[in-house]
Amino acid sequence: MKKLMVCGVILGFAHCMGVSVPEDFVVDKYYASPTQVLSTSPTTSMSWTTLTQSVQLKFNNPMEAASLTVDTVGDCGSGNIQLLNNRSGACSPLTLTSLEKRNSILVATPSADLDPNTDYTITVKAGVTDFRGAAFGSDKAFQFKSGIPLGQELRVVSVTAAAGTFTGGDMDITVVLSRQLQNGTLFALNDCNSIFTIIDALNACNAGGSYPNHTFQHTGGGTYRIFHKSGGTLPITSQTFRIRQTAIDQYDITLGNDYTVTLP
Repeated sequence: MKKLMVCGVILGFAHCMGVSVPEDFVVDKYYASPTQVLSTSPTTSMSWTTLTQSVQLKFNNPMEAASLTVDTVGDCGSGNIQLLNNRSGACSPLTLTSLEKRNSILVATPSADLDPNTDYTITVKAGVTDFRGAAFGSDKAFQFKSGIPLGQELRVVSVTAAAGTFTGGDMDITVVLSRQLQNGTLFALNDCNSIFTIIDALNACNAGGSYPNHTFQHTGGGTYRIFHKSGGTLPITSQTFRIRQTAIDQYDITLGNDYTVTLP
């Protein structure tokens, strides 16, 4: 309902009162021009407590419902409302959840949680029209970056050494992290600046000397295996295995602090 001010003159005094009029009967001049998006959600600055988010658009005018279609297949080509993951270059399939207040508020739900620490683009296509049939005329893009909610940080799940590791010159260590890492310097244990490093009791980085020909495997997800068969004998039967805080995952999230454990 719109409230209009109606004024009249009674006994020489002006008197005004508010009259509620159904929006369907309010002429176009009472609506904003041009039609545009007032706000979008999610936003970069919001409190990111979860990556389960809906996309919300607020328009400054009632909209034509038939034009408010969403990209239901995630092909970045169908639907007038699209959600693009800028990192992967893929669109998220959307489900239209609700249209409220004469279609001026749209809510759509992505098919999966958003990725952490990732730039996204909400696109409103040129074909979107308001209740008067006026089209946007050009695509409108709105950017936001997802946050890193508690529990979504990169973390070490476990580090285990197989039986016999270090006792006969052999090494077999399995590292499980919460997510896959970027390659970087992962495939080297040759100095104290490596992401994965073995340190002996004298605080010397042994990997380059004792294990110069180690094999590094990424076995899937956040799981890695470092092993070496030498047939030799090491004077130290337990060593410190370190993962440096500069380890970084596929979402550019770092470990935050060095992780160390004594093995085996």
